[in-house]
Amino acid sequence: MNKLFDIFPEIKLQAKVDNNRVAESELPRLWILSPTASESILEGFRTSEDLENWEVGVHFLGNYLRIAIVAIHQLPRIEETLWLRI
Repeated sequence: MNKLFDIFPEIKLQAKVDNNRVAESELPRLWILSPTASESILEGFRTSEDLENWEVGVHFLGNYLRIAIVAIHQLPRIEETLWLRI
């Protein structure tokens, strides 16, 4: 998480130098890849899924943190998730 918070000021500084504005939605997201994630862990972090835009198994920790947990064991068994599931 420290790396994520370290990079935010760098991006904002570069945008200021370039005389641009960075939208919060354009900031990078920290992706935590986990082979498993129990319901108690996901509930403890108060994660939520966005099934309209993401597959099952991708859990978000809120908009301000910009962190997502990918529970690999929950991902659908499709070609697009094969490299994560190997």
